[in-house]
Amino acid sequence: PLADQVKFWELWNEATPFGQYWSDGTAQDYRDMTRKVWDRVKPELPEVKLLAGSYTWFQRDVLFAEGSTNAGYVDGVATHPYGKPNLFTPVSTALEAAMLKQSAKGDWKHAGIWITEIGTPEWEFTAHPTEQRRFMVARSVAPIYLLSQLGAGDVPVKVFFFTSKYGDSRAADDNFNLWHGRDPKPGLMAFNVMASLLEGTSLRGDLLATTPRAWALHYVLPDGGSVVATWPEINSDRNESETGQMVLPAEDFDAVDYLGRAIGTRQGDTLVLPTRVWETCYVRSRRAPERVAAAFAKATLTTGQPLRLVAESFTRPLASRPPLRLKVRNLTLQTADVELAIKAPAGITLGQPRQTLAAVKPGETRTVEFPITDATTDPTNRYAFDIAASIGRQTVNVKQEVQVACAFYGTPTIDGDLSDWADAIPVTIAHRSPLSDWGNEKPAMLVSPYRFWMKWDQRNVYFAASLYDTTPHPSAPPEKTSGFMHDNDMLQLGFNLLEQNPDDTLLGHPLYDKGLASDIDYEFDAGPIFAPDSAIAGQIRRLMAPGTRYQHHANKGLDNAQTQPPLGPLDASATGGREGQIVIRYDQLAKLYTYELAIPLDLLPELRKQLQPLPPGAATEVKFAFRVGDDDKWLRGSHWQEEANDMDLAANGFAPRVGTPRWTNNYALRLQTPWGFVRPATAAER
Repeated sequence: PLADQVKFWELWNEATPFGQYWSDGTAQDYRDMTRKVWDRVKPELPEVKLLAGSYTWFQRDVLFAEGSTNAGYVDGVATHPYGKPNLFTPVSTALEAAMLKQSAKGDWKHAGIWITEIGTPEWEFTAHPTEQRRFMVARSVAPIYLLSQLGAGDVPVKVFFFTSKYGDSRAADDNFNLWHGRDPKPGLMAFNVMASLLEGTSLRGDLLATTPRAWALHYVLPDGGSVVATWPEINSDRNESETGQMVLPAEDFDAVDYLGRAIGTRQGDTLVLPTRVWETCYVRSRRAPERVAAAFAKATLTTGQPLRLVAESFTRPLASRPPLRLKVRNLTLQTADVELAIKAPAGITLGQPRQTLAAVKPGETRTVEFPITDATTDPTNRYAFDIAASIGRQTVNVKQEVQVACAFYGTPTIDGDLSDWADAIPVTIAHRSPLSDWGNEKPAMLVSPYRFWMKWDQRNVYFAASLYDTTPHPSAPPEKTSGFMHDNDMLQLGFNLLEQNPDDTLLGHPLYDKGLASDIDYEFDAGPIFAPDSAIAGQIRRLMAPGTRYQHHANKGLDNAQTQPPLGPLDASATGGREGQIVIRYDQLAKLYTYELAIPLDLLPELRKQLQPLPPGAATEVKFAFRVGDDDKWLRGSHWQEEANDMDLAANGFAPRVGTPRWTNNYALRLQTPWGFVRPATAAER
């Protein structure tokens, strides 16, 4: 009866298998339901569009599950990517657009993506004074909307802020609401300014795609004029109040801020715009779009860092004098020389502490080596380097700790006793990181650092870990739970071994290098599970491999078709198995987990090909990282990438990888951290 009035229908809301709104149904039940609706509606009402809801991971693991019966019988999707705006915001719509194009049976070109819940509540800004929190919400409105549109590309997006309840006195104190009774909050004004300036425009792209420091979304009006929505990205220190300037050729530009107030000062032939994190500035012009783009290519920014500096881990023992490698990325918009100076810690001498990189292009990354002429091993395996860098008139000064990250050749006994790891070099996670955002709480690794070791031989890669945890929380076996292993205590192991992963649907996206890249190719999760006798046993699960499309493995709720290679528990136990061996113990007195496990090289064919021919006295390296998961504090994990100075957001990373980016356990990081594999010729070389 409503088909002539309502053309878009969402089939359920947040139908998480065995979740709050789909409490007695599985993934297959949902797919079967969408197929029944499709078969009933489409023959008679082909113009009606059917939408699935409503998370990015739900689209991947339920709606479009590879090989599963009745997958993809929709025209579009609904989604709820809450969270403060940042480089991760376009990920949800970019992935959903790719999935629609690849797997939807219906008319995604018209149905598109419906973001039916999105926004930031005032309680997410409790670090700010009470009177400023409404304005923080207002500052976030345009970036959330516009980045969602940017990520989706040519797939249409409809966005609804959660919530707008005019005149509802019961919602007057709702931290999401854009109204206070009948009075508009600043967020509503920010929405009106954005809508009035951009209605009817077409989005050409991000004029600052080469730098993660800022955004400049270029919209073209029907008459050929332009509006550029620009704002600085939040810096790595997560300072939400950072201010600065953007200076660009004046052209015929005029500008207003996120609340519609005129801003900007002309100084000669330049326009100086005040900037603040998330505070959108709209620059208008009647000039040709190409000329507008050329002007923004000459812009200079004072917010954020002009350079990204990463002191990489040593991939061989210091006794072999490995060089210090520094990865340098130009985050400015101009080609320029970069001057570098490094001060080594006591016990290390650099042969060439000053170097110059000539003509580094915008967005370009170069790696420079600083030779070490003398070194004394520190028992903590931590070496703090002071790094000074300059580009143009801007400087960066950072202190970064570097560890030796390498796996020695050897065959430990998998029995939970780590005494036979004494000849290996442990790395540690010991610092509170900006990504983890633990607030005033004291996470476990600040009390006792996490310790991690690796070894290898011709058959296996071996891992050991000592993890302090005051509240152990093992997982149930997957056949008995609709939850995920990463909802509990676990150790995640990731490898970047392929030049190009066939599952990476975002390759070629204009934002790929800005925040949509995916490097992780293989992931194994090791963790404790409850045993029948109420003790714990160790289990290894394959969570990712080429061909699995980043899906989660099947469990009680995700009754999906099995991928190839199969995801889920490996044939591995304390006594061994065809696919590995694992022992996990928990010391109640010391509050300490001990992990020890072996994974066959046959499960990592690219690594096997690289390692097996390695002769004594030789070394090689791969990209590897690990993540320690703790069920406390919203499941927030501790990433090796953060400890190794190389924290870059990605589209896919360690499980759960994608979803609502409100909590940091949903953020994905790129996997670019090097790890050495050494086969010493003699014991003295260790």
